[in-house]
Amino acid sequence: MPSELSKFRGTILVEDTRTERFFRELLIHLGFERHKLRFRPAPKGRGDAKAWIRAQSQYPLEVRILRKKSYERIFLITAIDGDNNDPETRKTQLDHALQAEGLRARQDEERIAIPVPTWSIETWLLALLDHEVDEESSKKNSFEGYYPPKDERAALREAARQWQRKSDRIPTVPSLADGKSEMGRIGV
Repeated sequence: MPSELSKFRGTILVEDTRTERFFRELLIHLGFERHKLRFRPAPKGRGDAKAWIRAQSQYPLEVRILRKKSYERIFLITAIDGDNNDPETRKTQLDHALQAEGLRARQDEERIAIPVPTWSIETWLLALLDHEVDEESSKKNSFEGYYPPKDERAALREAARQWQRKSDRIPTVPSLADGKSEMGRIGV
């Protein structure tokens, strides 16, 4: 019997391929159907990925689409690295991007999640995989040391499996608990 989540379709804006792969594993693990997920990664080699996400043709456009089809079972996830900023700073920046396009800020009832890993997704992955990490510095280059390319898929799959159990229980990575709360906006 399919889960309620399998009836939803969604768009996921991401900055990089590792973030895309993790969220694909996570959403499938949570019960969404692979063919109902549309990933939109930032184009490589074309400048700042965060600027691409905030640009008129990305986040505001996807919010417009979601709002026009609010009667449908759709959602939007915008996974954006926090770098050395807290999640609230990035969410505020995205609200400003909407307002710059004449749209109202994200509303509580909207199925729009903005998970913001401090520094990068690697911080979350290492925390979910039981490595002792904090948000004081970037872990982006540490991940490959533990999980070379041949082991990455298994690591991402295991991190996705640990999401429900661990994501709000790692006090040294508060952006992870915030990310779980954000994902609650789409019903997970």
